Amino acid sequence: MSPADVNVVGTLQPYRTITGFEIVPVVATIPPDLQLVPHDAEVAAVFEVPLDFLLDRANFREQQVTVGPRQRTYIEAMWGERRIWGATAAILANLSVRLAW
Repeated sequence: MSPADVNVVGTLQPYRTITGFEIVPVVATIPPDLQLVPHDAEVAAVFEVPLDFLLDRANFREQQVTVGPRQRTYIEAMWGERRIWGATAAILANLSVRLAW
């Protein structure tokens, strides 16, 4: 694949993780037959989720976990047996709000 195969649609608002990283999500279209090669140390699995599922805010839930003395709130969505959570779920939830707007 060439960078010319990627059609950038736009960017979303930056998302700051609880560890202090700032992520600027980029929305783009790619060829449907693109072979993805995840980095083993960064990505546990690659799977597809229908866009209509991701755009439905009812599929996202707030969850809480205690980390040391603090209670943390995060967003989670379940797609079959797959759990989408944390920064990924928060970015997708923000995308659903932006597109509904």
